[in-house]
Amino acid sequence: VQLQAEAEVRDAEGLNEWKESGSVAVQAETFAVEARLDPEPGETPLDFGTVLVNSSSTKTFDIVNCGRFTIRYNLAVRKALRELISLDCPQEEIPKGEKRTITVTCTPTRLLEVPPERDGIMLQLFDTMSGDAVDHTIPPIRVGVTAVHNSFQVTPPRGLNFGPVEKGKKEIRSFAIRNTGIFPFEWSIFDFADPPTLGEDGRPKEPPPTL
Repeated sequence: VQLQAEAEVRDAEGLNEWKESGSVAVQAETFAVEARLDPEPGETPLDFGTVLVNSSSTKTFDIVNCGRFTIRYNLAVRKALRELISLDCPQEEIPKGEKRTITVTCTPTRLLEVPPERDGIMLQLFDTMSGDAVDHTIPPIRVGVTAVHNSFQVTPPRGLNFGPVEKGKKEIRSFAIRNTGIFPFEWSIFDFADPPTLGEDGRPKEPPPTL
């Protein structure tokens, strides 16, 4: 928008006519704060799938500045999900034409199931010139996760029974450890009279086998 403003003056008593004293050029430009999320949250949720309790899984999405000026964003996690969802960069400025990749980490500490139809992460956008929040049509990001423990089975379940064994003879029994869950896990068999040396992580220093 370009305007030319003319200024006229006269004496305070009104004895003389109005006279032109000069002109002022006025220029203004309107703009909109424009951004998008990739992938589009209305179509693709952040679905972490099945995650082992006390382990972490990550997903990413992009905030793209499609406008002509720098924008500022703020991301907020729904209160019910704050115990398991964290963001690496919840707020920052994005120059025009650039994007920010946000890493979302899910670390469940208990059994739970969050369907991916529920809103999980909300986006706010701000005009960096005025500092005001602006309205936008980007929907909240939906988040889904199912947290489970692993499971296993030992056969026979009640221990090994050698029955009567004649002195000097050897009897052999076997048992099976079966991973009935969906995640691998480490295991260790040891003699209580001679336990193995454990590291700081609580595992034997000798690499245990994996199921």
